[in-house]
Amino acid sequence: VIKRNGQLLSNIINDILDLSKVEAGKMEIERIEVPFSEIMKEISSSLSLGASEKGLKLIVGSQGTIPNHIKTDPLRLRQILLNIVGNAIKFTQRGSVQVTFQMLNVDGALKLAFIVKDTGEGIQPEQINRLFVPFSQADASTTRKFGGTGLGLVLSKKLANSLGGDIVLTETTPGKGSTFTITIDPGE
Repeated sequence: VIKRNGQLLSNIINDILDLSKVEAGKMEIERIEVPFSEIMKEISSSLSLGASEKGLKLIVGSQGTIPNHIKTDPLRLRQILLNIVGNAIKFTQRGSVQVTFQMLNVDGALKLAFIVKDTGEGIQPEQINRLFVPFSQADASTTRKFGGTGLGLVLSKKLANSLGGDIVLTETTPGKGSTFTITIDPGE
C-alpha cells in the first residue's frame, strides 16, 4: 500500500511539473527517428495486463499503410498513449478497448492518428466541456470511484499539440463508450 501510494504521489507530482513546463514553454521536445512497431508493442504490453485483470479485451491494430519509422519524441508519445488508453481501460467495466492507428489527412497535412475506442461509461453532454480543463474531472464521484487528479487529459492534449497534433473527443454515448482521436506529426 505504501509503495502504491508513493507511486501515485510521484505520478501526480510529475504530471504537475510536466504541465507547468508545457504552459511555461519550457518543455523540450526531442524529435528522433524511432521504429513505430516498438512503440506500439511497448504500449500494448504495458496496458494489456491492466485490461486483462479487468476482464477487458485490448485490441491494437492498424488500418491502411503505416510508416515503419516516425520522427517524434517517443517518451512524450508513450506518455500520451499510456494516459489516454489507460483512461479508456480505467473507465471501462466490461467489453473492450480498441486502439487503431492510421494515417489521416488533417487540414491538408498527413498525421498519424491513434483512435482509442472503448465500451465504457461514455461522457454526459454536460461533462464534455470539462474534459481538457486542468484539475477537473467529470464529477466528484469520478475522483472517489477511480482516483486521479484531472491533469492527464489536459497534459496529453498539450503534449500532442507539441508533437504537431491534437487530441479530440470524436464520439461519446453515455452508457456505451467513447472514442478519442490522438494525432501527431510523424515527420517526413
